Amino acid sequence: MRRITGVLAAGIVLVAAAPAVGGWAVISVKDVPDLLVVGQPTTLAFTVLQHGETPMTGLEPTVTLKRRDAGLLRGRQRFTAVAGHERGSYVATVTPDEPGEFMITIDAEWHEARITLLPVQAVARGESARAPVVSAADRGRVLFVAKGCVTCHEKRDDAVVQERHQTSVGPDLTGRGFAADWLATKLADPARNRVRFSEWAVMPDLDLGESEIAALVAYVNGGGIASRQ
Repeated sequence: MRRITGVLAAGIVLVAAAPAVGGWAVISVKDVPDLLVVGQPTTLAFTVLQHGETPMTGLEPTVTLKRRDAGLLRGRQRFTAVAGHERGSYVATVTPDEPGEFMITIDAEWHEARITLLPVQAVARGESARAPVVSAADRGRVLFVAKGCVTCHEKRDDAVVQERHQTSVGPDLTGRGFAADWLATKLADPARNRVRFSEWAVMPDLDLGESEIAALVAYVNGGGIASRQ
């Protein structure tokens, strides 16, 4: 895997492909749940940024829980999100009604702005509610989807993640590797070394924590990808 640093790396991370025409938005989940408990409410907070930049207000987003092994019309629960305190932020309270592996889909109810997170386990109340221990790269994989990175960036070396890709307004990250310190700085402060090539090519500040940044760096730089193919 190539390691790319300095100005060249900045160009690779920021140069956008020709933007898709029409409405699109980045949905970014604030605190991604590691585990759900049957009958126990879980708060799911997220933001909706049009073109990755402008907070969208006045939406009526929905959140759907669907058992991974259920049919098209079974094993679904739908919840309505309400506006949060910050512009463009929304909050939904989800409560699984049975154990199993669930897909969580957030739909902004605006054009095609929706995202399905990677599967999360729901356990019965009274069972061990300890979240599974995963590697930094696997946690980064979850965050790459939930934080909205996959909306703009292709990751064709991870088929499950790639199928959630929506619009190629960011560079293709397939097989790319970056100096870890540089990438961490970029994720913490996207405006640093920013080169704006069009009104769509702006990398949003996702307000990531240190552990989230470390996990994303591990995933983007290829940790564990081959084992998931």
